[in-house]
Amino acid sequence: MPELYPGVWYALLPDWLTAYGSLPSALGALVLILIQAVSLHRLVDRFRLMDDRTWLPAVGYVLVASALPQAQYLSPPLVAVTFTLPALFKTFSCTSNHWLQPPHLMLDFG
Repeated sequence: MPELYPGVWYALLPDWLTAYGSLPSALGALVLILIQAVSLHRLVDRFRLMDDRTWLPAVGYVLVASALPQAQYLSPPLVAVTFTLPALFKTFSCTSNHWLQPPHLMLDFG
């Protein structure tokens, strides 16, 4: 079976930071999870994915992520989620263009 390559961004991290069970790896994962939670909160708040402004999605993300063994230390999936959230932010910002709103589409038929 071929050896799996962890990815470009994960390979740039030093070995002492990504060692399973090390304190720097656990602290790095904690910082990444907190950054991801704040990004998730900004995403939900900016695009009004919920009716009320609340920290519930971010807190839920932290609780679920802390229960997963892959997220307790720096791992390739944890680093990948860091880049997925800005991609979602960009995707949602493309759909919020004012030319895509229904009144403009209804008036632009000919």
